[in-house]
Amino acid sequence: MVLAQWYVDTDGHPARLARPRLVAALGALTVGAAIWAKQAELPGLAVVFIDLLTLGLSLVVAALLALPSGLLRGLFANRPIQLLGMMCFSIYVWHEPLLRHVFRDNVAPLDGLARTLPVYLTLLAAIAALSYRFIEFGRVADWRGLFLLASARTPGVPSRSPGKQLSRPGRRHPSRRHRPRVAVPGAITPQIHRRRRPKRHRS
Repeated sequence: MVLAQWYVDTDGHPARLARPRLVAALGALTVGAAIWAKQAELPGLAVVFIDLLTLGLSLVVAALLALPSGLLRGLFANRPIQLLGMMCFSIYVWHEPLLRHVFRDNVAPLDGLARTLPVYLTLLAAIAALSYRFIEFGRVADWRGLFLLASARTPGVPSRSPGKQLSRPGRRHPSRRHRPRVAVPGAITPQIHRRRRPKRHRS
């Protein structure tokens, strides 16, 4: 929430952060150290594992938001990654039940990771997509916009048809040309008295 509020306060401009690449590297090292400490079962680090992991990922995300452009930002600023971010809640909700109740040892042993992981990720993506579409945004009619397949039309902005051309500024519309005045019975026509200049007599 803190990162989201920080990014919104930038009003669409790149967030300000000194040396974002260094911050991203520091965050990646923190994530790697947390995972290594968890696997090595070091005493005392099991309690702060989640905190270290959250801190490292927060640093990486903050650095990516602060990068104006480049290859590193491009790896995370594409449509598939954006779609996963939009579906993150459904992925979070369904990943553990699917892993615990479906991919058990007697159904699909987790020892064969190369065989199990593709099936698990495929089912997770399908279930999360259905949950994202019909549970989170069940009342939204434009389902293509939810999956970034088409740009949503902005309300109140008329669409420009290819056969019609907008009038250029400075040129009058054909319907606004000068029309002859029609005399209406009983109407008072204002008369404009022009001031005549006195004629100069040549001497």
